[in-house]
Amino acid sequence: MLRGVFGFVDGLNLRIFQPGNVDEQNTYYNGWLADTYCSQVLRPSGDAPSFALLADSAFPYHKHPAGRILSRPKDDIAAKEKNGNVVLRWEAIVRQRQAAEWGMRALQGAFGRLDLRLPTHKAKRSLILAVIFSLHNFRAREVGLNQIKEVYFPAWQRNAEQ
Repeated sequence: MLRGVFGFVDGLNLRIFQPGNVDEQNTYYNGWLADTYCSQVLRPSGDAPSFALLADSAFPYHKHPAGRILSRPKDDIAAKEKNGNVVLRWEAIVRQRQAAEWGMRALQGAFGRLDLRLPTHKAKRSLILAVIFSLHNFRAREVGLNQIKEVYFPAWQRNAEQ
């Protein structure tokens, strides 16, 4: 039902230092949180192979399933859906959402650097995030303490054996 799903995505606001340029500051300022944040941590490249990520309803919903981010729409839209297959697909997406929370906790729990302000300069910020993601992947592979791995790998192995 959820073919081509590569992973999970969850929203994250990372605090950054206040930019000196007023226009750039307006770009990063979040009035609701009353601070400057970077929320576009990762973005897909245009030449990436076909894949999909599961997200919660906070992410934009697109009616066509060809999109790269699969999410269940907000309740007002979901309540109007009559197609049972679409509703089943949305339920499958919602059931898998816990994995995104596990992943976020694994990153934020292990890397306290994410709680500190990041540089305003995009290249410097990208380098710090790339190191954190690489260390997280290394830790998940070599140490093996990873809830996503513990829950999903046995199921994937059973499916591969069948």
